[in-house]
Amino acid sequence: MTIIFLVRWPITPREVQTFNFEYLRRRGFEILVFDLSRLLNRKALLNHSSPDVVRGEYITIFGSYRELKKKIREHSASAFFVDYLIGLNDLDMRVERVFRILRKYGAKYIIISAGALPIRSWPSTMGNRITMLIKKISSPRRVFHYLIRRLILWCTRHRLLYPLPYIIFSTDSKILARFITQRNIPRNNVIPIHSLDYDVYLRYQNNGKLSVAKCRQNICVFLDEAATQHRDFPLLKIKTMDEKKYLDEMSNLFDLIEIKTGLKVVIAAHPYSNYEKCSFAFGGREIIKGKTVELVAASSMVIMHTTTAVSYAVLFEKPIMVVKTAEMMKKGFSHYSDYVDTMAAALGLKAINISDPRWPERLSFCYDTWPRSHYKDYQFKYVKSPHVDEKGVWEIFADSVTS
Repeated sequence: MTIIFLVRWPITPREVQTFNFEYLRRRGFEILVFDLSRLLNRKALLNHSSPDVVRGEYITIFGSYRELKKKIREHSASAFFVDYLIGLNDLDMRVERVFRILRKYGAKYIIISAGALPIRSWPSTMGNRITMLIKKISSPRRVFHYLIRRLILWCTRHRLLYPLPYIIFSTDSKILARFITQRNIPRNNVIPIHSLDYDVYLRYQNNGKLSVAKCRQNICVFLDEAATQHRDFPLLKIKTMDEKKYLDEMSNLFDLIEIKTGLKVVIAAHPYSNYEKCSFAFGGREIIKGKTVELVAASSMVIMHTTTAVSYAVLFEKPIMVVKTAEMMKKGFSHYSDYVDTMAAALGLKAINISDPRWPERLSFCYDTWPRSHYKDYQFKYVKSPHVDEKGVWEIFADSVTS
C-alpha cells in the first residue's frame, strides 16, 4: 500500500520525524512525498529557502500541473493521499486546482488533524459581530476571496467538482465539528486520534526520560513559537513584529516573574527558531531546543501565547500564564491577539497584555485558584480522544487503513 503525502513546503528532518516515515515503512507502506511548493508557493520559495531540506528518491518536486495530473492518475487506484496542504481549513484559490485533480481521478485523500487549536467563536454581541463583518469586507480583494471560498464550499457540500475526504483522523475539536457540518460529512467518516503532542507525551512517560527533569525543578518555562522569525511566515504572508522590541518586552516579563516567584525562566525554543543570531534574545536566558516535554514536566509554571505545546502543560496540570503584547493588538497583527485571547478562554484564563504598565498589579500566583477544571475539557477536545487506546497517531492510522 502506498501513502502519498501532499505538502506545500519542502520537508525537513522535523517533518520526516513528525510523519514517522520510519514506522510506516516498518508497517509495510511505501512512502512518497509530493512537494507542491513550486506550484503553490513559488515566490515565497525563492525569497525564503530552508537550509535543511530533505532530498530523496521518494520525494517528487512538481514544476507543472500536467506532471501532477500524470502522477495522481498513476497512483489514484492504489494509494492514499494524505493532505498536508489545508487540513480542516477551507479550500481557496491557491489550492483548489489540486483537489479538482484528486476528484477527477477518484483519488482517496485523507485528513490527519493531530494538532488543532481552539477557533474563535462568533461574537456574542451585535456590536462585535458588526465589527467582525466590517473586517471581512474591508477590501474588494477580501470580499472576492471570501465569496470564492463560499462557492467552493457549496460545490463540495453538493458533491460537485471537489472531493470529500475518504477518512478524517482527528480529535474532537471545534474546527472538526465545523468542517463536517459545513460539508455534511457523516460522523462515521471520522476516526478519533490523539494529538502528535500526545505521542511525544506517551514516549516520555514510557521511556522515563527524566534527564532534564532531574536537574531542573525550580523553573518557569516559556513555550516559544518563533513569534518574530517563524519559517512559515513568508509562506503565509504574515507580517513580522519588531524582533528587538518583542524580545525586550518578554525579557522584562521574565525579570518580574523571577523576582516575584523565585523561579528561573527557561526558554523552550520552537524548532524553527534561530536565536543564535540574536545576542539580546530574552535577556540572555537559557534557550533549549528539542526538550519541551521534559522542561514542562519539570516546571512549576508555564508562559505562552498560542501554541499546541500547551498540551504538555495541560497533561502535567501546570499553572499557565497566557500573554500578549501591544504590538500584537495593532493593525496587521490583530489576528495574533485574537488567537491568544481564544486560547486563553479555552483554558479558562484571560490573556495579559504585558505592554500595559498596570499589568503587574493584576498578576496573581495563587495556584490554588488556577482554573484546572478547564484542563480536562481542553484535553479531550485538542489533545487526547477519550475511549481510544494509548496508541500513537501513526499506529492508529496504520491499523485503520489496513483493516
